[in-house]
Amino acid sequence: MTKLIRLVLWLLVIAVSLAACIDPYEPDANYNLDVLVIDGFLTDLDEPQIVTLNRSRTEKLTGRFGVLPVSRAALTLLIDGQQTVAFSETAPGTYQLPTGIRGQAGRRYQLQLLLSDGTRYVSTEEVMPTAPAISRVYQRFNSASIVATNPARLLPANDFFIDTNDPAKQPNFYRWDWKAWEKQPWCRSCYQGRYQIFDDQQRLVEGCVTNFTIQGYLDYSCRTPCWEILQSTQLNLLADIYTDGRTIGGRLVGQIPYLHAGPCLVEIRQVALTKEAFMYFRQLEVQTQNAGGLADVPPNAPIGNVRNLANEREAVVGYFGATSVARVRYWLNRSANTGPPIANTLFEAQTGRIPQEDGRVAALCVPGPTRTPIKPEGWQE
Repeated sequence: MTKLIRLVLWLLVIAVSLAACIDPYEPDANYNLDVLVIDGFLTDLDEPQIVTLNRSRTEKLTGRFGVLPVSRAALTLLIDGQQTVAFSETAPGTYQLPTGIRGQAGRRYQLQLLLSDGTRYVSTEEVMPTAPAISRVYQRFNSASIVATNPARLLPANDFFIDTNDPAKQPNFYRWDWKAWEKQPWCRSCYQGRYQIFDDQQRLVEGCVTNFTIQGYLDYSCRTPCWEILQSTQLNLLADIYTDGRTIGGRLVGQIPYLHAGPCLVEIRQVALTKEAFMYFRQLEVQTQNAGGLADVPPNAPIGNVRNLANEREAVVGYFGATSVARVRYWLNRSANTGPPIANTLFEAQTGRIPQEDGRVAALCVPGPTRTPIKPEGWQE
């Protein structure tokens, strides 16, 4: 699940929860929720181009909030109003363009969507802007960088900064993200069970099989090299109203947690947004910052740029956009970090416990948004 989807769904949960706690001023107010949530940004990088579809709803009787992936939809990318490219569904609610398809700055892109019930949606067209290059990436260790809760404390991290030259005499809208790859020696944990490759009839299992005689966890090392993928969770936005044509210097763009003393590979991404996408993210940023107390007005997940062709009044949450990306990869060996890390190992930082190795078999490194068996470009070990 991407950062945008997590933020949007969090807003939906907060909106429903706060609405239930506030005396209604409108007697006809209806807090039942049933909305389509779309998340996808076409980039100009050679990477998977993915759109996710989910339906967020509350149960009418209990008011409980849930999210269901939307499967069996037909998604098409319209390029410059002429060429079309079809998406394929790679997992429930996850749709991907063919390998090698990516955006180009200056071209127009639109998402067309047909649900299995015949409902049609389209996004507004977006012309992909050009992302200026990152001039410099640098970092410094900060022993009190990240605000954490439960318990409340400040966690150590390597703070990353960039310098970039803003193009003059044109509006530019930026978003910064980061991604980090950490070597992961542990690929599966089974609670009250064991990991099996085959069952007794030699049928492929490749997963945990329940065994209630086993107490607690058993952990399994990776069968092949494996890397954990960490990603930023905060929105970091800027419009060049006050920096047009000047150097944007010393911009804090990432806080890479000092999880353990080992090295990691960091990618800093400078994303060029359209004005409309920037305004959407800005609204999302303001609402996530302000949805803090019962005195606040219940937030609404911002409506994006996708509409129902037959029902203009339907609220569709999320955004489909076209973004150009400048990126730099940085090898962070952490040798200059002072003070202790958050944990002794990545596994301990993630789980809060020491691994209990079974040792009978090793587990697969299953590729996905948070893990890969493919050595990332720039890894130095």
